[in-house]
Amino acid sequence: MHQSHKKVFIIACIVAVGWLNALFAEKYELVDLISIAIQNSNSMQLEQIQKDITDQNYNSAIYDFLPNADYNLSAQDGTMGRQYNSSLSVSKNIYLNDPTYFNFKKTRLEKTNSKLEFEDKKKEIALNVFYLFIDILQTQKNINILNENYLLQKKIYEQINIQYLNDKKTIYDLQASQIDTLTAMTDLLELEKTLYSKRQDLFQMLNTEDLGYEFEDIELSNTDSIENDFTDNNAIKISENKLKQNKLNITSSQLSLYPNIYFGYAYRVGVTDKEANPIFKPKEYDDSYTYGVYFSYPLFSFLDKGSVHSVQKKQSKMLEINHKDLTSQQKVKYQQSINEFNIYKQSYEIYKQKLALSTTHLEIAQKRFEMGLINILDLDKSRIQYLEAQLSMNSKYYTLLKKQQELNYLKSNKILDRW
Repeated sequence: MHQSHKKVFIIACIVAVGWLNALFAEKYELVDLISIAIQNSNSMQLEQIQKDITDQNYNSAIYDFLPNADYNLSAQDGTMGRQYNSSLSVSKNIYLNDPTYFNFKKTRLEKTNSKLEFEDKKKEIALNVFYLFIDILQTQKNINILNENYLLQKKIYEQINIQYLNDKKTIYDLQASQIDTLTAMTDLLELEKTLYSKRQDLFQMLNTEDLGYEFEDIELSNTDSIENDFTDNNAIKISENKLKQNKLNITSSQLSLYPNIYFGYAYRVGVTDKEANPIFKPKEYDDSYTYGVYFSYPLFSFLDKGSVHSVQKKQSKMLEINHKDLTSQQKVKYQQSINEFNIYKQSYEIYKQKLALSTTHLEIAQKRFEMGLINILDLDKSRIQYLEAQLSMNSKYYTLLKKQQELNYLKSNKILDRW
């Protein structure tokens, strides 16, 4: 193989390896980063602990419906002689104002709210990571745009420099182009600094190290499936459940103003003997039971209980007002976001058209500038229009992505069809 052929072969191999590395290079994917954030989040751990507590409280409330059951075994000695005892007793009281029933209803609502709050916290973390991820994607795209602008400005400067050397441009034109080139360079550096800060913010939230990978771009999903009507969300459901809890408290306190009526039942089976042997013969056990309806009324308790009932009714009124305000606020916020989403959607389509026109206009302006038909100011105007169209379209696109998931969050729908 000739020496020149070897060089070509080596260069081709280097290019191929570089291309393969670029093709198979690791990238940060949004789904993975959100999963890491949820797993490492302290707030999620706290929500999980709270959820476990409410689940245990709910289970305890169910167990409270079981009757009281006790087994006693004893052996004692004294002036009455030695006695052995074995007995099993079962009893249960059912009250008109049964705290077991009300506690069960309230803990069930607490369990539901805890589950909703757990889901909401997961959605909140997913949305915050999504926002930072989108900011980084937008910044990366802006860097590419400004880098293209810098290369274009550098090319224009080189063209003007050649024309200046041939006495076709003045020193003013050359310096003006040089200033624009330096400005493009500093704008690019500022954006690089911004990108670094945004990456730091994201990985601080993830509580993990940034390995410097690129970020996998994402596409805008179908925008026709956005629902305009707002019914409710998790925040409203939680508020409704708190209203229900307070109404249970009102009912319980109201019943406490009436006479205390309850049904009681008790059953006992056992044996007491001077010998230990009968303890081991259940057939010789005696049994007895009692049941009845009981009535009592503390004469002065209505003063205290009446005050408690009055306070709870006022608290319920406050909760109803807050719930009404919350529902109205959530509905207005959703409608505002829908309106913003539709405007950004229209703006994005307009800027796509504007970019296509600006691209064509810049190409024509460059040719006319090279032919000496327009001056540097006219070329800069076309370049700036092209740059602004690129940045604006980029901004509208990524804002649309944000708004789409914001609408899902406001309706407590799944973020990215997953969380």
